[in-house]
Amino acid sequence: RKRPAVEALGATTVICSDKTGTLTKNQMTVTHIYTDSEYTIGGVGYDINGDFYSGNNRINPKEISNLTNILNTGMLCNNAQFEGNNNLIGQSTEGAILIAGFKAGLADPRINNERLEEIPFTSKSQIMYVKYLDENNLPIYHAKGSVEKILSKCKFYIEENSTLALTEAKRSQIIEHSKLFGQAALRVVAFANGKNPENLIFLGLMGMIDPPKDGVRESIRIATESGVKVVMITGDAKETAIAVAKQIAIADEQALAFSSDELLGSNEKQLASIVDHVSVFYRISPEHKMNIVKAFQDRGHIVAMTGDGVNDSPALKIADIGIAMGQGTDAAKEASEMILVDDNLATIISAIEEGKSIYNNIKNFLRFQLTTSIATLSMIAASTLFGFPNPLNPIQILWINIIMDGPPAQSLGVEPFDESVLKQPPRSAKDPIFTSEMSFSIVLTAFVMVFGTLGMFYYHLGEDNLAEASTISFTTFVMFQMFNAMNCRSETRSAFKIGLSNNRFFVGAIIGCILMQL
Repeated sequence: RKRPAVEALGATTVICSDKTGTLTKNQMTVTHIYTDSEYTIGGVGYDINGDFYSGNNRINPKEISNLTNILNTGMLCNNAQFEGNNNLIGQSTEGAILIAGFKAGLADPRINNERLEEIPFTSKSQIMYVKYLDENNLPIYHAKGSVEKILSKCKFYIEENSTLALTEAKRSQIIEHSKLFGQAALRVVAFANGKNPENLIFLGLMGMIDPPKDGVRESIRIATESGVKVVMITGDAKETAIAVAKQIAIADEQALAFSSDELLGSNEKQLASIVDHVSVFYRISPEHKMNIVKAFQDRGHIVAMTGDGVNDSPALKIADIGIAMGQGTDAAKEASEMILVDDNLATIISAIEEGKSIYNNIKNFLRFQLTTSIATLSMIAASTLFGFPNPLNPIQILWINIIMDGPPAQSLGVEPFDESVLKQPPRSAKDPIFTSEMSFSIVLTAFVMVFGTLGMFYYHLGEDNLAEASTISFTTFVMFQMFNAMNCRSETRSAFKIGLSNNRFFVGAIIGCILMQL
């Protein structure tokens, strides 16, 4: 949306990225269900073909009431729909729950049951309730949400078709099982139902996998090598968040994970002091993102933040570079500097490459222009000051200016991306474009051009051969320009190491100028 943001990405030191849909494919598949026993489900994605297993034994889920209960509640407490060729309308988590029910051979219970009430899921409540009538025409609530929140509303659970009081020992067992799911990189959703939304019967857990996007691990490796820290932000539980972060190389065994509770319990100074060591933020709501951005900015970082919801807008606004998802809300897009059309982290890394490349090409272009200008002015000034004949006439100076502003200079602005540039750490936003090293290089190169051109001029200057000496010095200076253009393609590598084949426009410009000079 805002072109300068691409260049600013070259200075980015931290990328705060949502997990689902940016780092992962956002194609959930329920693979595990835990009720009174643990069951696994075959199949991938939104294909309704998949068998249920208890251990290594294939089972018929319709014959197990605990399974049908949790699947029925999952399908009722659901707003997803499939249209056409399995096109999902709604959230991928709910779509995966529907598919799990279809794999069990269940019909969609919402078709023949009227929903009386809905309390939608929010990042604060972490629970969704729906109200229906049961087979006796009595109201019943079905709920799904985070394990901790669902358990806080439950007083009972079902085991071997019996409803039992939910003891602390059983709560601990359920939480431990959810942690095991999380450590396997599964997103965990808990389910319950009952007559009273504050006094529910715990039905079980579903664990669903959301595989990382292709190439995301390599993109994070490239970002890390170039000095950019990638931080994962998710609403998932700690175990799931850390397991996924390890899969895609965001976190290692020593990495820290920070929860929303810890975030709220820390003041700005405390958060800023530890944020450099945190790789994963879990159970995070959109309103918490502002705290994360501010903490990194307090440490002097240039922060890029991704987001898609209305509640993400404040964080996108205060981030140095707000990146809205292509499928996000209009509010998020309006608050952002960039829109990520394909919702892929790899595209952000490519944009960082482009940002660094643009900035590098601007510096190379300026280096070439200033070197040539300083050399030309120095020659004329020195000759005038000491009363010597001018080595260049006005027409020759005009031709030099055409070369300086023409194809060779323009081709430096479209120089292909140099891999060595990406490996350089992000530049400081406070650094001037003219560094001491760049200024020294410009002056030294201009001195060589002036010394060499004047040397050739005065060496060939005789009593009656001013025109010949002027022509020789003119050609010498133009050749200096051509070699200087090749030298300006990179600050760190010579023209021989870069090669000529990767910028054919530049090669054509050099050859054309030499032929016209001759």
